[in-house]
Amino acid sequence: MRDVDPIKPSRRVAASQQPAQRRRKPKPAETAEPHSATALGERLNFKRAHVPKSRMRALASGKLRIEAAIDLHGLTADRAERELRSFLEESMHERLACVRVIHGKGFGSGADGPVLKAMTDRYLRSVTEVEAFCSAPDRDGGTGATYVLLANDSRR
Repeated sequence: MRDVDPIKPSRRVAASQQPAQRRRKPKPAETAEPHSATALGERLNFKRAHVPKSRMRALASGKLRIEAAIDLHGLTADRAERELRSFLEESMHERLACVRVIHGKGFGSGADGPVLKAMTDRYLRSVTEVEAFCSAPDRDGGTGATYVLLANDSRR
């Protein structure tokens, strides 16, 4: 943890803050299937084999308390991945159980599909301390935000 830089306060948001919701109809080009494996509007869903289905249902329904959040809007994929890595390391160090990653829905990503959302999906799957993650309920960002269950959750 010596090589870890603290997250800049401007990227971290209070867990109680709701992400801004974009209320607009997609343009015709946005309705086409993007080239990315993560499609516009697609819900993310992942759990390790040992995570009980009941725990995953609680996460997906928003019944777990979100203890911290990070907003990746406006960052490049490389910068967003570094910020996400640092945020998760800090969250693990603080022994947080559940966090939210706000990556957006990808409306501004064009034909490549939702870049930050796809990066978030790939990166979270690669982190062994991430036990499960899923898209947030609509009231909390929907497919533009992801709830993450961390392994240091002693309340299982």
